[in-house]
Amino acid sequence: KRTAVKSVVSGILQQERIKASDYATAEQRRQLAKKLKESWKCRPICASVAVKCWQQYFFRVCADKDEAVQQVLKYMPHWCDESTPSSMVDSLTDHDWIISDVADA
Repeated sequence: KRTAVKSVVSGILQQERIKASDYATAEQRRQLAKKLKESWKCRPICASVAVKCWQQYFFRVCADKDEAVQQVLKYMPHWCDESTPSSMVDSLTDHDWIISDVADA
């Protein structure tokens, strides 16, 4: 319950999105990497599963942590323990994701 309430409050305060401008330097991105990994430890809510999965994917496939954080900031700039599905959809369409209701066969 606590994580869900936190995500709703963060949505109202618009704190669920991570602002790339707040992480302009390599040191700031290093600190963000730590914060992201900490957020993955929280109990999951519906939106957090997708956020955590994509963020962890970037950390696994990128050459280093800095590149991974830059990819998170570009494609999945959300706190996995604070994002609601509606804010995530809004944000992802702003970050070049395409929402489709029909899968190609």
